[in-house]
Amino acid sequence: MRVIRENRLLATVLVVVSTVAGAAGAQTITEFPVSAGPYGITRAQDGSLFFTEFGGEKVSRMTTAGVVTNRFPIPLTNPLPFDITTDSAGNIWFTDALKEVILKMTPTGTFTFPSPYSVSGGGYGIVAGPDGKMWFTQFTGNRIGRLDTVSGNATFIDLPTPGSTPTGIVVGPDGNIWITEKGSNKIGRITMAGVLTEFTVPTAGS
Repeated sequence: MRVIRENRLLATVLVVVSTVAGAAGAQTITEFPVSAGPYGITRAQDGSLFFTEFGGEKVSRMTTAGVVTNRFPIPLTNPLPFDITTDSAGNIWFTDALKEVILKMTPTGTFTFPSPYSVSGGGYGIVAGPDGKMWFTQFTGNRIGRLDTVSGNATFIDLPTPGSTPTGIVVGPDGNIWITEKGSNKIGRITMAGVLTEFTVPTAGS
């Protein structure tokens, strides 16, 4: 549980980076102060942003002008929300590492049945897959999960190296799932058929 506690030190701001007009390669950073340790962030279908409050036990909505319009309390005792994503229907999904569950809510803040989905093994990253399933990493379970949102059942792909600590996850331009393996210094690619290919990062201990 050390990883979870260390993450409480995150700065309580959201950062937007954009290119400065007329200055090739130059960037400007705009920070928006928010409360309670923002962690994961996702773009909603209406163009707003939803982010998890790691220390505030909420999921919040922000406009691109930096105005927080809603803060939705998570209906669990002492939750620790991590990563967050949006599915093709516009619903918001996020992981709770301490409770080992995945939760789903509408953009208006309604938590929908059956939620939370129980998944043991420390849920971390989450993404909506092209197969309509929710894919997620389990950093203590050392595996990748695929949640069927209709049945509520999850299937898992174990990583071959013990202690791989999978964290980040994204859908690649090839339609496959890509993950980071912090503990084994690798990047993994998983097809929709569940075939895993790993690529070692050239720099040791990256």
